[in-house]
Amino acid sequence: NGNIVMPNEEDFGANIISNTYENGVGKVVFRSSVLNVPKYAFDNKTKLTRISFPDCVVQIEVGAFENCSGLTEFTTPDDLKYVGSYPFLGCLNIERFNGKHATEDGSGIIVNGNLAAWAKKSPVEDLVIPDEVTQIGTYAFYHCTNLKSVYIPESVSVIGQSAFLGATGLKSIEIPSGVTALNDTFRDCTSLSEVTFNEGLQTIGVEAFSGCTSLTTVEIPSTVSKVSQYAFYGCTSLKYVFFKGMTPPFGGYAMFSNNAEGRKIFVPSSTVSQYESKGDYWFTYAADLVGFDYVDKNVSDIDYKSHTDFSRDERALLYVGNSYDYVSGDHSYTYLSILPTHVTSSTKHYALEMKFKVNTAANDYKEYNLTS
Repeated sequence: NGNIVMPNEEDFGANIISNTYENGVGKVVFRSSVLNVPKYAFDNKTKLTRISFPDCVVQIEVGAFENCSGLTEFTTPDDLKYVGSYPFLGCLNIERFNGKHATEDGSGIIVNGNLAAWAKKSPVEDLVIPDEVTQIGTYAFYHCTNLKSVYIPESVSVIGQSAFLGATGLKSIEIPSGVTALNDTFRDCTSLSEVTFNEGLQTIGVEAFSGCTSLTTVEIPSTVSKVSQYAFYGCTSLKYVFFKGMTPPFGGYAMFSNNAEGRKIFVPSSTVSQYESKGDYWFTYAADLVGFDYVDKNVSDIDYKSHTDFSRDERALLYVGNSYDYVSGDHSYTYLSILPTHVTSSTKHYALEMKFKVNTAANDYKEYNLTS
């Protein structure tokens, strides 16, 4: 509107010599070098479309450009060494980043191993995060709706809060083994149908996968000690939850509420009573608990011509990749899981054909044909 906004000299740590606005360009001149862009320095400046800093700037603090909805590009200073949390939160029109710390395609900013931000207008659909990245910043991929798949390397040990919040196009993700906690990380990723956790994960935090309406199956590693409140709340397609841990983790309020009708929670057979009596909020899921046991088997060791018989009082749970099925008898049940342990999530290749015959309670056989 023509008014000149005066920055706070104390925040920038330098005296201002001049502050002018001519021909649509604002220019602030400081008496000495500016090393720091303070927190929320330009927040809610919706008319701001471009901004540049001298290369001597070494730090951009929390929310420095939050809700600068008119910002379309940003050039990183060469000497930049630190970027705080959500520096561009709400900047929904950024098309590219420039400068020394921008990714090759201009879609992101990486500073000292921190993937701090991703351009909301980036056309990238299948992202391979480079090995130099050790952490993904808070809100880094917030509302990046073009993303469909993201490969996170083993070098990453921290995924920040709400890092993928509202990334509605994301379909699959694998969490590296070095990541120990997820907090509100994938909330409202409505297309997310496949999540692979690795051993090493300890905490599935508050609303970590809340609102992931396409998620049908999750397998919780044995290392998880806490599933927080609302962790999988509103996952309306979630049918199967598998816990591998022999020790029940802490269970938070409504962690599996509002899932698919008839959703079951499978736990190791010998631990059912422990899960039922755990306390916390496990008591609300006691009726959903089902005992099962893993029997690891390499697909190459199974003769497709063979068959496996189960007595009339047993149930067979067949597991290949992310596909589950079972047939039930009339009495107490035992669960068998056949896992293709040589198959990795990146290949998804299975045997061309596998056949199993299951003896059901009616003493007849149901044949399973599992193909690649």
